[in-house]
Amino acid sequence: MTSRRSVWILALAGVVTGCLPDDVPPPEGERDAGTEVADGGPVTRDAGPRDGGPPPTKTIELDVSAVFAAGTTVRDAYSNSTGTVDANGMVSLAVDERGLVLIERADAAESTFTWDNATVYFVVLDRFFNGDTSNDNAYGRELDGDEEVATFHGGDLVGLTQKLDHIESLGATAIWITPIVQQIGGWTPGGGGAIKSYPYHGYWALDFTKLDESFGTRAELASFVEAAHDRGIRVVVDVVMNHPGYGTLQDIQTYVPEAITDPNWASWTPGTGQTWFDIFDFVDFDNAAWDTKWWGPNWVRADLGQTYGYSGTAATNAKLGQVAFLPDFKTEDFRPSGFSPLLAQKADTDAVELDANATVRDYLVSWHAQWVRDFGIDGFRIDTAKHVELASWSALKTATTDALTQWKTENSGEKLDDLPFWMVGEVFPPPQGLEAPPAARTEFRTYFSDGDFDALINFDFNSKLKRDPTIVEDPLEIEALYEAYDEAINTDPDFSVMTYISSHDTYLFFEETGADVAKQRAVGTWLLMMPGPVQVYYGDETGRRAGPDAGEEELGTRSDMNWDAFEGAILDHWQRVGNFRKRHVAIGAGRHARIPRDLGYAFSRSYSEGGTTDEVMVIVLDPSELE
Repeated sequence: MTSRRSVWILALAGVVTGCLPDDVPPPEGERDAGTEVADGGPVTRDAGPRDGGPPPTKTIELDVSAVFAAGTTVRDAYSNSTGTVDANGMVSLAVDERGLVLIERADAAESTFTWDNATVYFVVLDRFFNGDTSNDNAYGRELDGDEEVATFHGGDLVGLTQKLDHIESLGATAIWITPIVQQIGGWTPGGGGAIKSYPYHGYWALDFTKLDESFGTRAELASFVEAAHDRGIRVVVDVVMNHPGYGTLQDIQTYVPEAITDPNWASWTPGTGQTWFDIFDFVDFDNAAWDTKWWGPNWVRADLGQTYGYSGTAATNAKLGQVAFLPDFKTEDFRPSGFSPLLAQKADTDAVELDANATVRDYLVSWHAQWVRDFGIDGFRIDTAKHVELASWSALKTATTDALTQWKTENSGEKLDDLPFWMVGEVFPPPQGLEAPPAARTEFRTYFSDGDFDALINFDFNSKLKRDPTIVEDPLEIEALYEAYDEAINTDPDFSVMTYISSHDTYLFFEETGADVAKQRAVGTWLLMMPGPVQVYYGDETGRRAGPDAGEEELGTRSDMNWDAFEGAILDHWQRVGNFRKRHVAIGAGRHARIPRDLGYAFSRSYSEGGTTDEVMVIVLDPSELE
């Protein structure tokens, strides 16, 4: 016997009485694939009514009196059918057989953008799309000939620009890309020493003033930002101020050659009982040249001789310790740092020496703000936010806000709006979940009051899904989250979080469910209806699977985008719901209210601020209503 809990997931996934046979998720290995279009998104068989797909199949009477007055003409944005509300508050709509009804006024105009309702599409740039193969081996980088778990795969800004039509089709209003600055040149041991790990992800910087050549050129970055803005999509770049990259042997050979003990290190491979960690036997970490030719003890603390001031790991010292043994920038030090010894000898850097009183923080803030001033970047995602003192983040926010204002003044014909710079931070794990009372979230709130963040990433929903993916089967469990998140976010103008289901540092929800198409469609509904901004991880909408991980799950989450194997039934659903969200500020920024129904589940979102009003109603029908 099918349980009531199981029936909910069938309704959300469209597996209900009367479904077209080719809309039922097929067995593993037999799912439909999209067809790639060179300069846009894929063409999928499972297109919606607006795209010439199958028409709605069931006309039902719905009570919408809780939101819409008699005489109002409304539209179901999921099926694109319309009807007029009668005197009893009822409307007749031809609904899609999936059972999801997204009701809006038929004459509703698209809402003005606000970050409180943003849909942010997150891309690991190297793994998204290779648009220019000529930069694939920049700096002499090569594939390792194995599973290529942690090598560069070729994704770049040209490829991302070519795929903007796909991102736009999801209703995305912003794109978050991994760091673009020049990375360390070589590799460091990964997977417990089993693999060579390259900085394809962008979090191991060498030079914060240069664009990494694997990702493209400055002209290509400018073209990407312009093309995104032309589509109404803001650009958010990931930045790191907590640490630079590791000292790889290739970089040590270039900048601290005195520390290399054997010039034949490049031909070495691990022998019996060895791992790739043993490559560091070729480095003399006691050589005095480290102090004068690398970052220098005025700039970083590291487990590298006594002058570098090693102070433990981030686990034991959150602000001053090293994250994953990476060198830790001394952003809290108000003493003049002098110019970086490493960059002082780097011939192609754009870094210049600041005044004699400049600190490490001053340099890092200046370098990051310059990207905003030069390219009109709209926001930053802040990596390892909890490991840097809040005053540094506040200084960054002030500088980037000024930089974006300057860019918009000088490029008034290209700007999208007059909104200030946006900053969202990674604080993991969060001090308290959003279901805790406000008083218990005091530490969480200091990131807004003292760090000037606009939002923080919400790890709460992702963690709940990890513990129990089946919560997507029960709207009543989701309703409890909606109520808590709405109360935390939309009653407080100085507090916001960005919710997600998958990421590069956790897991892929689709993989966690064993590639369950029904659950992936269901979780898409819940995510895209969340209060506050939301993050879609590339491939959430297409059924991307995890790749090889060398024993580290997060490495598998960064697999190549599945351009040649889209799950069309997932994509179609995410496109419809995503574009509904984009049109209505009330979804992310409005107040949530459950609407009682004898069958199914319904809620409303309403927004009224600054002369803008918006309201919508969402209904998840019980399967019996579609029989």
